[in-house]
Amino acid sequence: MSRLFRLTAFLHDAREIRSRTKLKKLRTNCARPRNCVIEVLFRHFQQFLIVDVCQSTPLRHQEFAALPQYGWLLDRLLWSGDLPQYYKEFFDPFVWLTAAAAVTTKLKVGTSVCLVPEHNTMNVAKTIACLDQVSNGRFLFGIGAGWNAEEMADHGVEFKDRWKVTRERVLAMKEIWTKEVAEYHGKFVKFDPIWCWPKPVKAGGPPVYLGAWSKFVPKRVAEYCDGWIPADFGIDLASGVEAVKAEAARRGRPADTLDFTVLTAYEMVRSGNMEARIQELLKLGFNRVLSRRSPGRRSNGRCWERYAALIRKFV
Repeated sequence: MSRLFRLTAFLHDAREIRSRTKLKKLRTNCARPRNCVIEVLFRHFQQFLIVDVCQSTPLRHQEFAALPQYGWLLDRLLWSGDLPQYYKEFFDPFVWLTAAAAVTTKLKVGTSVCLVPEHNTMNVAKTIACLDQVSNGRFLFGIGAGWNAEEMADHGVEFKDRWKVTRERVLAMKEIWTKEVAEYHGKFVKFDPIWCWPKPVKAGGPPVYLGAWSKFVPKRVAEYCDGWIPADFGIDLASGVEAVKAEAARRGRPADTLDFTVLTAYEMVRSGNMEARIQELLKLGFNRVLSRRSPGRRSNGRCWERYAALIRKFV
């Protein structure tokens, strides 16, 4: 029996839910998922939604309850350098996702991505464990190392060390999540035996997804992650998937322990044929497709109508 997957658009403004999109159109009936106007069912996908709130007014209780099965947020702690205005407006993902998890029962919540070098290892490990408990194991940990050198410097991390720091912090978090008494002694992360509770719901901690691409990604995914989330920005995704699988096999790790997800959007598809591109991505071996609205734009409704038309082709 084939699994069901769901593709939805990437929300960049909570006001779209309040002022432009009628809540009744977003309400999800899990027994009848076709009722949601911005959801799409695939026979080979899991249900998924990525949500990125970029404005100062949080969602109300009933608006969290209206979201489909998955919600992911970006992470941006500071605003450094010459960046677009919307970079100043990101919510703290863990606060927002905890609020979402607290008023839902099936909404899976995650970061896409958490900039690991900008967080204290023990603090974020405990925060994630608490969020995972509140959500009853519904948290998915998307990670990245960041690209803004000024922002990295503000957090006391040298840009050249960001991936080394990321690796050690993720491995140290796994120690905290899995050991009653944890300790870690690396170059960038060092702590003697500590007690840190609660532990995540899932043994081993929440799944970790690496959001990046370079020649080093296969090694990083195979060593300390559970999946890969590239963006469809013209990179060779087919070779990337195969490279990750090959590195995992080299380490004796079965390929079916890895989850392949990809983020695409109309503005990323060169041909403009989103339907064809999604079909291509499925054939490449991706288990999940995420889509989004262009960052920084205020939707006037045409975006959702466009996705609704796409959705109907896959239902």
